[in-house]
Amino acid sequence: SHDFWSAFGAACKEENPDCWLFGEVTLGSDWLRTYAGRLDGCLDFSFSRRLRALCLAQPHDIVPSITAFAAAIERGRRYFPSGYTRPTFLDNHDMNRFLWVAGDNKRRLKLAAGLLFAFGGAPIIYYGTEVGLSQPRSKGPHREESRHPMLWDDGQDTDLLAYFQHLVSMRRQHPALTYGETLSHRLDDDHGVWIAQRWWGSDNMVIAVNAGEELVTVRLPQGKWQTANGEAAGTKVDLAPLSVSFYSARRD
Repeated sequence: SHDFWSAFGAACKEENPDCWLFGEVTLGSDWLRTYAGRLDGCLDFSFSRRLRALCLAQPHDIVPSITAFAAAIERGRRYFPSGYTRPTFLDNHDMNRFLWVAGDNKRRLKLAAGLLFAFGGAPIIYYGTEVGLSQPRSKGPHREESRHPMLWDDGQDTDLLAYFQHLVSMRRQHPALTYGETLSHRLDDDHGVWIAQRWWGSDNMVIAVNAGEELVTVRLPQGKWQTANGEAAGTKVDLAPLSVSFYSARRD
């Protein structure tokens, strides 16, 4: 019961004020919020479901628009109390692996991972997702299908691993991706484009999302921007299909 978690949380904080408690609550935002003040946060299953719906859409699915996705993220950010942590994920031990559902399309996996690190709460990576571990069949009653052994050595996709390492580095270097407010400069449902800006203190970032299947040329917000490699970015940039690109403010 909630009364138990209130007492449990108070006892833990009395023993160690720095302890951090979070729960696995699989229901929606209304239910998650009832644990505020009892736990320090809960896993954000709603974000995971929205992310998978956007990035794993099959040909006959009703695909959520990029505008609806962006609006849902902003609603969630404003709905919960400040400091209430909502760790986010692409897949876990009880669901089909993202890559398998995507038909082993690693561009879709990269798109989802980019969105996770750009807009989600504390990112959780289920083992193997970062090196291309999939599964042979749907889990159905066989939950072990998403729990196959880790890939090692030559079995790992080094390009995919490097991409995840890049995302981790970006998240660590730029607090705006964790704490920043979000301003949308462009939302284009026809092409699946979202140009967003996030800032926190002196850290200023632009996240350019192309959730569509075609290359798109977009204009960045006014300012001086650079790529993740430190190269100056022009006022217009090309966004590869199914991609998330990061630009930080140049400090000339």
